[in-house]
Amino acid sequence: MRIADPSTSSGQVFGIRNEEPASALRRSLAAFIIGGLILILLWLPPLPITLRASDLPHAFFEFLSFFRGIKLSEAWPLRWEYLFFPLFSFYALWMTLESHISLKEAGLSTSSFVGALRYLWWPTLLGAMVLLGMGVLCHSVEITPRFWKRLNPIPGFFQQMVIQLFFYRQLAPWFGTGRKTVWILAFFFMILHAPNPGLMMGTLFGMYFWVRCYQQQPNLYALALSHAFLSALLMHTMPKWLLPSVSVGHRFVEKGIAQGWWTSF
Repeated sequence: MRIADPSTSSGQVFGIRNEEPASALRRSLAAFIIGGLILILLWLPPLPITLRASDLPHAFFEFLSFFRGIKLSEAWPLRWEYLFFPLFSFYALWMTLESHISLKEAGLSTSSFVGALRYLWWPTLLGAMVLLGMGVLCHSVEITPRFWKRLNPIPGFFQQMVIQLFFYRQLAPWFGTGRKTVWILAFFFMILHAPNPGLMMGTLFGMYFWVRCYQQQPNLYALALSHAFLSALLMHTMPKWLLPSVSVGHRFVEKGIAQGWWTSF
């Protein structure tokens, strides 16, 4: 059985055109439960245990070095999300596979790649112009070698998989395939990045267009390219008073107090 949103055109079901077979999803509380737990975990203080890069298994360290560029000298307090986020990811993957989704409707085929790029080029260009304009006005543009590393689309690809294949597809049976679901996801991920003002602004803008694109032209590869480009620009153009760190939740407040971000106000 297919559940369609009456507020959208009859040509699409769950963001998949009617002429293509779409997997049916039943209403589930999974997205609400996982989303709520993530919000809670991000605001919990860390455990009194320190993780050191040198203590990690070599293969895992190489994996993190590729995605995060970490060094052997780095150390982090053990946080709750380190323990639970991998479990959430495996659960989301299991839920997605259980729906028997096809590669095309998942956005993992190349059939909608060109269509997705046609949809994404103008919001990506608009976002880039706004970020560059803000950076020029605030004298905060810093295109360092790290910028080019951040253009790697692989991290964005995995993030888009979680956003679209799990959260979007779980929320669609509740709120339909129109703009309501898009705005709910955009605001939810904006709240996930609280209280970091720069990330909240960027997430709200980017998430709206990424989810809207997935509804019409589902292709995770195109989304990952847009995600990587805008994320890299965001981190290298926003002024420090808007984006002092890429941390969120308790970690952001923790860093702000330690480094005195708000003492000048």
